[in-house]
Amino acid sequence: MNHRTMPRTRGFALVLALALVSLGGTAHAAPELDVLASAALGDDLGGRPVAVGLAVDGGVVLASQGPRGSNLVRLDGFGAPVGPVITLPGRVDDLAVDRRSGDIAVVGDDALTVFSPDLDLLWQRPLPARGAREATRRVDIGERGTIAVAAAGELRTFDGDGHELGVTAISGVVADLAVFDADGEVVTTGWQSRSACGESLDVATLAATTFAGAPRWRAYDLAESDLCDDHVDLRAGTRGVSVARGDDGLLYLLAEVEGANNIFRDRPGAPGTAATNVAFDSFTVGENAQPALFAYHARFTPAGEHLVGQYFLFPDEGSIVEPRAIAADAAGNVHITGISSHSLGAAHDVAVTEELHTTSGFYQVVAADYSARLDWRQLELPELTTDVAAFALAGDRAVSVLDTAARPGRSQFAPPTGPVVLNLPIDPATAKGGTKRPDREGVGTFGYESGVAGSDPACYCDAGHTPTPLTLLALTSFVIACLPRPRSRR
Repeated sequence: MNHRTMPRTRGFALVLALALVSLGGTAHAAPELDVLASAALGDDLGGRPVAVGLAVDGGVVLASQGPRGSNLVRLDGFGAPVGPVITLPGRVDDLAVDRRSGDIAVVGDDALTVFSPDLDLLWQRPLPARGAREATRRVDIGERGTIAVAAAGELRTFDGDGHELGVTAISGVVADLAVFDADGEVVTTGWQSRSACGESLDVATLAATTFAGAPRWRAYDLAESDLCDDHVDLRAGTRGVSVARGDDGLLYLLAEVEGANNIFRDRPGAPGTAATNVAFDSFTVGENAQPALFAYHARFTPAGEHLVGQYFLFPDEGSIVEPRAIAADAAGNVHITGISSHSLGAAHDVAVTEELHTTSGFYQVVAADYSARLDWRQLELPELTTDVAAFALAGDRAVSVLDTAARPGRSQFAPPTGPVVLNLPIDPATAKGGTKRPDREGVGTFGYESGVAGSDPACYCDAGHTPTPLTLLALTSFVIACLPRPRSRR
């Protein structure tokens, strides 16, 4: 078999089975998933997915949590395993890939460990023991090889050879960090518990420090009177979720928001001055809707200047958008992943949405000028919940790792659960600053190009059907799809 068509063939086999299963039960239109690897196809992905990185040779590095420790798995560009699975003691939280050398930094319970692209151990540095209330540890590598780690209430930086550059205490919860080598700084995001008008609330943080640990700038560092007084009420909870250095060299923030009266309405450092937030449809207007949780993303300069921002939400009361990760390509197009309670349909200009039976993963791309949605993909599988466990973007390639689980009340004929690694196709012309692709109309059931096109609101089937002969055919197809098969390699 031609190795160039292998990922699409595997994806088609999987979606064929899932599409047929959907005819026997609850379903939306079953778009094609470009599956690189999947536990349902017999691939050993090491356990529950934790983090993912794109190797310089086009492969994928996946960190997973297994029953007896953590695992590092390497896959080539077609999903075939490369070398043995590396087992590490304890818990692994995060990994990052040096896009120059291909070295891989992994942070876990007690150490920062750096591997070669072939997963040979290069060096290791001990870290303080994990605190009882410590959040997930994070690691990132800058464009020139500087490594930063957030662990045990400290931010530590190292050069590519493992020499420590600095250490400083950090307060609050650190959810993510990004290294800007050209600017000599590390940017962190997360949240702190603050008091406002007698109430305690989470307030998102965004701050930069030098490699030596000296403070450089802080955004959203508001006084209590800026959050709440006789004239101001910004008491909606906010939490920084992800921060990234885009391939365009700028800073990108992703946060979750609990209400319309939130700190992102104002320009950082200028309370009362409206931020430059762009809206182009009802899914990007944050003033009047009443979702339970939604997202905010923004572009900053490395010096902390807010350039442009945007909300992403579903207008339905009580709806949920739970953001996971953000990245930007060289043209400044913004790539966002997360889970949602609703579907965007085919992402037409007119708001068409429906409530899903359970939360589902999503992936969307927003144009560099924030004026249009270039892509929307509902990462939904029949009878399963899908959570976006990890995401990586490098050049004109993106991958997402789904952690799937059984949906409550699912059919006994539902497909197997476990991690799924997806290719997320990117239009190379758009990623390099070419003509924007408009929102699509009339997307077919099996999607656009080789990805997920989103649920078609016109295709909806009620739950509760008994299995039909077509369902049994689906199961047969799925078993065939899961059988081991040879894979072509370069």
